[in-house]
Amino acid sequence: MKIWLSFMFTFLIFLFVFNSLALNRQFYAFLHRVLHIGVESETLIEGRENVLDFIKGRGELRGDLFTPEEQIHLQDIKVLMEVEKLLFLSFVDVFVIFYFMNFFLGKKDDLYYILCGGAKQGMILAPIFGAVFLVGFVPLFTKFHEIFFTNDFWLLDYEKHLLINILPHQFFFAWLGYFFGLSMVVYGGLYFGLKRFLKKS
Repeated sequence: MKIWLSFMFTFLIFLFVFNSLALNRQFYAFLHRVLHIGVESETLIEGRENVLDFIKGRGELRGDLFTPEEQIHLQDIKVLMEVEKLLFLSFVDVFVIFYFMNFFLGKKDDLYYILCGGAKQGMILAPIFGAVFLVGFVPLFTKFHEIFFTNDFWLLDYEKHLLINILPHQFFFAWLGYFFGLSMVVYGGLYFGLKRFLKKS
């Protein structure tokens, strides 16, 4: 049980970092500046803001910016993000319940193993998965879309579709690099911080 829960904590932090970057408006604008993606294009900036608002449930997609195929694909992405959010909240609920059970039962050793063990596992797994995903980015990117989307509307044309210009392949590659880098920092900070705190308490 302790091993399973330590991996749950690892996965919970993984989803937390993912959610902190997935629809982060400032982070998207930062990557566009760093990668020089449409920094002077008002249409691209408007499209980026419209996409983020739509996926967050704060508006509808603009028909003058996105084709029907792009709109269907973005709707599919929105559904995936909603499922991921439910998964994250479910993990939070289960983990919090277990945490308080152990707190009231006085099982401090279990808490130390679960929290520090989970963070340590993340420190090991994040760079491994990061290397795998970045080295094999193109085939894994393609396989992801083939698995999670039931149509081929994700196959976009740079000449015809705004969405692929807002979120080209190099954007996702850079996003993954920052994501796994931030994950390593978070796991490392949690491991050393929790280790110090739990040993004193």
